[in-house]
Amino acid sequence: FSKEFKPRFWWTEEEEIRACERKALSAVSPGDILIPPVECKSLWRQFQGETEYTVKKAIAAQFEI
Repeated sequence: FSKEFKPRFWWTEEEEIRACERKALSAVSPGDILIPPVECKSLWRQFQGETEYTVKKAIAAQFEI
């Protein structure tokens, strides 16, 4: 839930990222942040896209044995 009591599953992706940014930036000094949350989310999506095929193949191979 957000401060406005809005369930998180109703949040848009942009709201989710902004909420994470507010929390992170208030808890950590800006000089300690290596990459901003938006860039982190983008890199995570890229990683998932690049590894999805390999992971699916590995899972399928487990069931073949």
